Amino acid sequence: MPSLEELRGYAIDLDSGGGGSGSTVVTGLVTITIPWPGGVSHEEIVTFTGCTPAMTVIPAIAPHLDTDENDPTLLDVLALSAAAGSGQATIRAAFLTQTSGPIKLNLMAV
Repeated sequence: MPSLEELRGYAIDLDSGGGGSGSTVVTGLVTITIPWPGGVSHEEIVTFTGCTPAMTVIPAIAPHLDTDENDPTLLDVLALSAAAGSGQATIRAAFLTQTSGPIKLNLMAV
């Protein structure tokens, strides 16, 4: 999974390739929490300051600590997407196996 800095670099590359010089890039770290007993799909609205409905949001699994409940290398992520809102984003996640607990995500909106 790309780090937040790598995602910023991608956005800068996209912007310099014709996106215009006035583009705004917003980044953040959020946590979604899938309640027990879990499931294979989850949708959650998270606060994402600076995000507007016209932006495209790119989610990525964020680094986790060894003490965190979920290890990103063990998550069976099938799909991960996000939709922009006013100061928020709707995260949708799908998994190959039943999953629960907190999952940290890096978000970038352009």
